[in-house]
Amino acid sequence: MQKKIKVHLINIDHWFESKQDMELYRRVMFPNFIPQTPPLKQSEPPTLWIEEAITYLGLDRTGIKRPDKAIHRLINKGALHPKKISGRLCFDRRELDRVLANGDHKQGRGRPRKK
Repeated sequence: MQKKIKVHLINIDHWFESKQDMELYRRVMFPNFIPQTPPLKQSEPPTLWIEEAITYLGLDRTGIKRPDKAIHRLINKGALHPKKISGRLCFDRRELDRVLANGDHKQGRGRPRKK
């Protein structure tokens, strides 16, 4: 006969004195953890056309002559994966948020960070 073991779960918020300590622990112990993006609001469309994506990423305000070429460079690097709808490029908002947060690096590519 197997003996039942009682398990008590302790909320991780009680381990740390502040949110900064908890965030520091998470970064040190789980460096490759990517937090989930919050769900989109009803008013925000989940996909953006290429012109809207250029504005969303702020490429039109950087002084680049051809911001559409910059978007295509991100596609060629593998940082963005557009869909084509009736011949036009369409981008997922969560993917654009990831590019804003991480830069133009493809997820899981590149040298590991020095510690």
